[in-house]
Amino acid sequence: MADKGAGWSCLQPLSVSVCVVHWCVTLLMRGMTSGKVMKAASCVEPQAASPQLTGEEDMTDSATNMRLKLPIICFILEIILIILFGVLVQYDHETDAKEWHDRFNHDNKSHTEHTGHAESGGHSEYDNDFYYRYPSFQDVHVMIFIGFGFLMTFLQRYGFSSVGFNFLIAAFSLQWATLMQGFFHGMHGGKIHIGVESMINADFCTGAVLISFGAVLGKTSPVQLLVMAIFEVTLFSVNEYILLSILGAKDAGGSMTIHTFGAYFGLTVTRILYRPNLDKSKHRNCSVYHSDLFAMIGTIYLWMFWPSFNSAVTAHGDDQHRTAMNTYYSLAACTLSTYGMSTSRMLPWPGESQQEQLVK
Repeated sequence: MADKGAGWSCLQPLSVSVCVVHWCVTLLMRGMTSGKVMKAASCVEPQAASPQLTGEEDMTDSATNMRLKLPIICFILEIILIILFGVLVQYDHETDAKEWHDRFNHDNKSHTEHTGHAESGGHSEYDNDFYYRYPSFQDVHVMIFIGFGFLMTFLQRYGFSSVGFNFLIAAFSLQWATLMQGFFHGMHGGKIHIGVESMINADFCTGAVLISFGAVLGKTSPVQLLVMAIFEVTLFSVNEYILLSILGAKDAGGSMTIHTFGAYFGLTVTRILYRPNLDKSKHRNCSVYHSDLFAMIGTIYLWMFWPSFNSAVTAHGDDQHRTAMNTYYSLAACTLSTYGMSTSRMLPWPGESQQEQLVK
């Protein structure tokens, strides 16, 4: 018990250190963007003598710069990723065709020698981890690209941005996460071995980035989001390695490594990028009927697949079965309680409808 207490006591200093490191790298991100938050995204009204003309010029300049910056950054990052994958990544023992079939033939030959029967015995094609993990991976993948994407549409002016930018940074983050997590967890013989479980873990890391994205929605450009994803995925992998491998913490559902880390990382980014004139766009922080409807769709997708999210990388057998079942009934109970509290106005947030409260 003392060892566990000591391990948990390390979590708070660790979170502080992560925030400090993130503060430094975000300053670099601010420098790259010349100390400006993209005005077209934040919808800040200019303070010039001729505000309409100046605002149109600024928005035109920002759009022109983005047409140049974003394609260049995307192509550069993808080329780097392709090179790194080609040099560092290879299939694991359950994905590599030669290794899998060699083991398959060896096990069946041994079984034949011991039993005298020629039929397939000790090793089957269905023993591959793919058949156990891929259904959960599909569920998690839907959560990342549809659940989180539509969840962010609650702001009326940023519906397309939420889904589109979610798609962009998720596609980049899962590739970068495969490399970063493989460096800490999946290195064998100088190579990063990948399989279906590494795909699930990459999606988990991407989930943390998308949680942070929700904190800066409407205030950052796609280029800034990609830069944020680079640093967050790296720090996520370091934090995950410290918590799970060094401290030995058990975090099957990602409460610490995914949700808490992503939330505080996003809040730190908002604090660093904050400008006093951003308050002028507060009136745009609202929703309408159709934005709430799309956000509710995202919420339901997350709700449906959360048992798979929690149990995706749990040990096969009763552990995985129990995790999915407990999550299933917890979600049902929490939904009933949330509807009850929302309808009775026990949690009255001024200006918010019941549907908005349920989405949140």
